[in-house]
Amino acid sequence: MKVLIVDDEPNVRSGIKMLIPWQDYGFEIGGEAVDGPGGLEKIMTLNPELVLMDIRMPGLSGLEVVEQARKQGYKGHFIITTGYSDFEYAKKAIHLGVSTYILKPIDEDELMEAVEKIRCQIKEERILQDKIEASNLYIKKSMMTNLLMGNRLSSEEKAYYDSRELKGFQYCIVVVQIKKQEKNQEEIMEMISGYFENKGSEFSAIISWKQMVLILQYTPNTEKRLLDLSSKVSERYQVELRMAMSQGFEQLKECGKAYKQAEKLLEQYFLFPKAKLLRQPQSVEKVVKIDKGRDQDGEGLGNKLYHLLQVGDRKKIKEALEDFKTNLQRERFSKQRIISISTQILLNAVQQIADTYSELTQIISNGETMIEQIYKCRDIDEIISYMEVELFKILDAFCVNTPEHTMQKIVYYINNNYGSELKLEYLAELFNYNSAYLGKSFRNYTGKSFNVYLEQLRISKAKELLLEGHMKVYEIGKVVGYKHMDYFYSKFRKYVGISPLEYKKAMEVAEISN
Repeated sequence: MKVLIVDDEPNVRSGIKMLIPWQDYGFEIGGEAVDGPGGLEKIMTLNPELVLMDIRMPGLSGLEVVEQARKQGYKGHFIITTGYSDFEYAKKAIHLGVSTYILKPIDEDELMEAVEKIRCQIKEERILQDKIEASNLYIKKSMMTNLLMGNRLSSEEKAYYDSRELKGFQYCIVVVQIKKQEKNQEEIMEMISGYFENKGSEFSAIISWKQMVLILQYTPNTEKRLLDLSSKVSERYQVELRMAMSQGFEQLKECGKAYKQAEKLLEQYFLFPKAKLLRQPQSVEKVVKIDKGRDQDGEGLGNKLYHLLQVGDRKKIKEALEDFKTNLQRERFSKQRIISISTQILLNAVQQIADTYSELTQIISNGETMIEQIYKCRDIDEIISYMEVELFKILDAFCVNTPEHTMQKIVYYINNNYGSELKLEYLAELFNYNSAYLGKSFRNYTGKSFNVYLEQLRISKAKELLLEGHMKVYEIGKVVGYKHMDYFYSKFRKYVGISPLEYKKAMEVAEISN
């Protein structure tokens, strides 16, 4: 405990310091002042537990200093000393809450008795204050829990609520979590709580084993302060905080709804793992669908990745996955839906590869394994990373097994995908060519136009399937890339001279004859 001595006489100040063993009473000399204004300034700066002060001093009298200190919020104890015995002085000193009034010259025993009395008072005050603070803390936590859960407040909680709620302010709920469980978790939570309590503008905070719930007065600086807090915690403890902030509300009774809002928002960390603070969106952005909007069922992007794998375009695969991630973030899909869509996309792409290139089945992971690995991912970044690993494993195999020359790759691709809807423009985009230039290059390389090459390939494959005899004619037409049977018949007749059915019968007769 600190003692401040205020007296304009140096000998008196020295005498008081030497008169009694201050340390034996739990005090230390915290400072001195030589006049009234200086004494007032040091009282408000040092906030000593005890001020021993002369009543007559230059500038301000001792009683004036006491009066102004009380008005400015000083709660400590005063011992007034004077060389005059004046009842009016004593009466006013008692009215201002002065503990003791001692005449000069100061009697050692009288001063020691006064100091001991004040020491006991301070001890009792601290015990009482601790009880009050413990009681208020219990009431505050109980009140906050009930407010957040939407329960009715007790009379004590209601009184505390009424004493603390500020009119004309906006509040917000902020839920704070430590990203990973830490040994010093409680210490970190106490730092967070202290950070806001020291600012003096916050209503309350609750600490639990896994998170902290803050009720803050919302200002334009709230987000900046939260991010500043995150940086301080990260710097001191090398941990990351996850924070979710609700929309603003004006009455504390609305904090239950806001708490649910912030809790729900925390789930979005699966989508935004690098975010330090998530806010409730004021409006939903218009979503730009990828690949004609078919990605939500896994088909569109799965097909796209299947084709990009055959082309060997690592850059476009990464871009497609990043676009997919952006789309999910804009939609703010749930964790379960993200896992479901991602699984469909990956399985769709690799299954098509396995069906088309049987020689690659050995390097493709089992479907159950891929599903299990995606379910283990902690966030969208880990899912995208895992998808890249699986896709690039296949891509590396393609780089070994497919031709190096680009035109050879294009022919190789056509020979393996003739059954899909192929167009020169699509191939140009896929292989990063100008379509007109690709058309000329293709003719120079194969001696045929793209359309003729594709049609002849399809008809050739159709003839093979007709000879196998396992499929009906209309099924064969679809397999080789013709959606409409009339068109298939016309193209078959153009290149073979007879209809598919006539060709099949002729081949059967020829086989019997042989």
